[in-house]
Amino acid sequence: MKTSDSDKENNNRRALTTTQERKLYYQELLNKVEDISENADLGLETAEEIGEIISETNVLETEYDISKRYQYAEETLLDSMVLSSASGILVKCIESLDVNAESYIPAEFASNIMSYCNPDGEFEADNLLKLLPDVNHLIPQAPEFNFVYGTYDLYNLPQPKQKKERQKQQKDKFERKVPEKVTNLQSEEQGIEEIIKVLYDVLTECYEKNNEESIKYYDYVIDTDSFTNTVDNIFHCAFLIREGRAHLDLDNRGTPYIKPIKKRQLKQFRDEGGVNSQFISAITVSEWETFKKEGYIQKYKNRRQ
Repeated sequence: MKTSDSDKENNNRRALTTTQERKLYYQELLNKVEDISENADLGLETAEEIGEIISETNVLETEYDISKRYQYAEETLLDSMVLSSASGILVKCIESLDVNAESYIPAEFASNIMSYCNPDGEFEADNLLKLLPDVNHLIPQAPEFNFVYGTYDLYNLPQPKQKKERQKQQKDKFERKVPEKVTNLQSEEQGIEEIIKVLYDVLTECYEKNNEESIKYYDYVIDTDSFTNTVDNIFHCAFLIREGRAHLDLDNRGTPYIKPIKKRQLKQFRDEGGVNSQFISAITVSEWETFKKEGYIQKYKNRRQ
């Protein structure tokens, strides 16, 4: 017995009942968006593919109420990352769209009419005039009101005024400012890329001081003074791992360790077919309170204050 499409959709929906399965599904959608972005094709097919991805996220949002998912911050974060990346590609598609790609050509339109009227034989141009009485009433025409133009003398027409050329004023040359170095992680003007660079520098420094041995992940991201800063560090560290600039591993006890990855190692990893994956960890307030030792990122910020 064959199953219908609706049965298949219901089976898929039942398979995404847990938050872990939904996070994996969001990660698949995020990987699709990244693949589309790497192809650099901004045509209509790309817009249709992005539309399908957004439709899939909308299905998840409508089927699983947000009131039941508020406690899973990672799931909400992945959902926003998918929508943000997809909308960015759609903006590029709109900017590259040529509005004159499908222009109206009157000669081609007339040729199509003649082919339609007499597809089997030759069509004489004079026969086209026979259609005018029937076509005139189809095209709306605005009535002419000559009186709105007023009276004017045909022999004394106003002469067009000559436009005065404006002299271009030389603009003062301004010296380009040297971009400021990023030294404060709490600055609101920093972008994610700048923050990731700082995190990478801190990780590399700690890694070298530890005899080039991996350091504990939570010793790196924990901020004992602020739970919010700890969550921000975990969030930005996820981008560091996704870009392949850091590697995360677990020991025999399940304790996560992290170490930096050099560009040469990353290039070799990708040349061998390796693919980076997203890692987002979760921490509760009670778990955060058990840490008493200042984290490496926290120490870095305290030195800069």
